[in-house]
Amino acid sequence: MKTPLHIFLDTVHALGKRPFHFFDKKIQQTILSETRQACVRLKNTLVKQNLKDTHAYRVLEMIESSILPKEINEVMFIQALGNLIEVYQHGTLDAKTKKLVQELQSAVQSAKKGVLEYHLIIESVHKKGATMSEEQKRSADLNHLQNVGVFYVLEYTLQVLYEFSHLSDADKKKLLQEGLQTKAGSLPAYLPLEDTFRKDLCLKLHDSTLRERLLWAFYNFEEVLYAGNIKKIGSALKHFNSELLHAYEEKGLTTFKALLYKPFGSNVLLKDVIYLVEKIP
Repeated sequence: MKTPLHIFLDTVHALGKRPFHFFDKKIQQTILSETRQACVRLKNTLVKQNLKDTHAYRVLEMIESSILPKEINEVMFIQALGNLIEVYQHGTLDAKTKKLVQELQSAVQSAKKGVLEYHLIIESVHKKGATMSEEQKRSADLNHLQNVGVFYVLEYTLQVLYEFSHLSDADKKKLLQEGLQTKAGSLPAYLPLEDTFRKDLCLKLHDSTLRERLLWAFYNFEEVLYAGNIKKIGSALKHFNSELLHAYEEKGLTTFKALLYKPFGSNVLLKDVIYLVEKIP
């Protein structure tokens, strides 16, 4: 059986990969159940040691209050867990526990930046949207899809998809990790760009339904991308590009205008690009 600290570490690693909302329901329930039980186990230990009236117990209550019936208050959870780490650091620890606490601290510091960034940006978008009409928000989203979604993201990811249709496995790996010189020009490495693509495209959108759809597309692709199985990445990349194209079209973007990479042409109907992408084996 995993210790409570190991369970907390697993939860932090999960939240460092994506917001809790973007795990499927079964995984969400597992995270909630295991994290809640880990907190209860630590509280019960303190009660047995007659340490209920302590700072450590109050910190655990704070962690427990962040674990809601259907979600985790991620910001509260990460901040409270940081407080728990400080409690452990002021105690006397055996070598194994000390190493685990250090690992947990590192994971919390790593995840905290992404968790805070996600929620703060979404809050900022909501605040800005409150001063705009629905038509203004729709127009802003369409401009964003063209200027970031096409020029910055899709031009590149569609070119990578096109290259994957004829590259060797060795060159595919090189393109992902180091970048590759192609007939279309120099393609930078994909892996360092993925996180930036997701944030810059998705988090600035006013349409929450569109934002969630695109985030799901990114996270589902990243699950395959970071697993590193080159045989599966191509089909996952095709599905990812197709999902983005369909989402753009349904939002109202009708024409694909490219500036640099044009594997399927420029100033062409989005539906024609979708057709060509879905023909790729």
